[in-house]
Amino acid sequence: MSVIKPVAYNALATASTLAVGIATTHLLGFAWRKATGDEVPDNPADDDIPWREALLWGAVSGAVVGLGKVAARRGATAVWRAALNEEPPGVD
Repeated sequence: MSVIKPVAYNALATASTLAVGIATTHLLGFAWRKATGDEVPDNPADDDIPWREALLWGAVSGAVVGLGKVAARRGATAVWRAALNEEPPGVD
């Protein structure tokens, strides 16, 4: 296998992950502001942010970003399969 296909697949997967990550972060911030009426805790280590809020933000944002990463990678794999009618490099 040429070196081009693994590089191309990694570029596709990385680009989709970045796009989903940016969109997810914006949507999550919007949802947080709507639900709590407060701004997103940019620095959960700040003493002015209550523990409960810091932990909740960490748990929710970590879970949502993790799910987005999985969805982006699976989407990149589906695009690769549809475009080239073959499995992406490293996906068995």
